[in-house]
Amino acid sequence: MILLINIHTNYLSLDFDCFAPFSEVGIDTLKRKSINDKSDYEYLFEEYRNSTLRETTNIQKKILGLLTKYKRIALTCFEADSSQCHRSHIADNIKTLSKFRFKVIHL
Repeated sequence: MILLINIHTNYLSLDFDCFAPFSEVGIDTLKRKSINDKSDYEYLFEEYRNSTLRETTNIQKKILGLLTKYKRIALTCFEADSSQCHRSHIADNIKTLSKFRFKVIHL
């Protein structure tokens, strides 16, 4: 199970066996500063899918490896709204990997 949660959620009450940051799959803060509306988010995530996600397949495979080992992981971000966050795009990409057999839950 992949839990997609924002950093403001009380996820510390969830029981996880390890913490592993993967900043390589994040979005540069400077790219978010010029976002004013939905079309800006659409452009940001199109660029993200076409660059960062394509360039970090090995990291995504490591995330899937942790998921396979621990059966449950959380992808966190500061954005409260999952439609404005990269975590759903990462999860969508990981779901395409051949060994993915898990559920994705947005919290």
